[in-house]
Amino acid sequence: MLESESTARRRVAYDYVTKFVRRMDEAGVVITVGSDSGAGNIAYGWGTHHELETLVEDAGLTPLEALAAAGAAAATEVTDDPDFGSVAEGMAADLVLLTADPLADIRNTRQIDRVMQAGVWLERGLPDFPRH
Repeated sequence: MLESESTARRRVAYDYVTKFVRRMDEAGVVITVGSDSGAGNIAYGWGTHHELETLVEDAGLTPLEALAAAGAAAATEVTDDPDFGSVAEGMAADLVLLTADPLADIRNTRQIDRVMQAGVWLERGLPDFPRH
């Protein structure tokens, strides 16, 4: 399967897309993360972490540039609200607290200690879903 014609075409397309993203970034185009999360078979969470890795390892962005593409840049693309996507006193923040530095290795975004959503720390484990 790894040597199939279909896989070879996908590798060529992937190489083209990552080079294209690199060129757009170099030209000053705003790069954002998350456009495909939840679409098709791309799982929320995993898809974002994978996209960050791809931006750094294959498209040539720095870890800081990739994190900005997932944070402030993405927030400004979905709303005109200047308070959305910012971290400041009095704001209802969504934060991910990591145990390792993502600037040292972008894969460290997976080292999640705690998550805050709308200013409230979430409990670990799966949420309770209502049963019908």
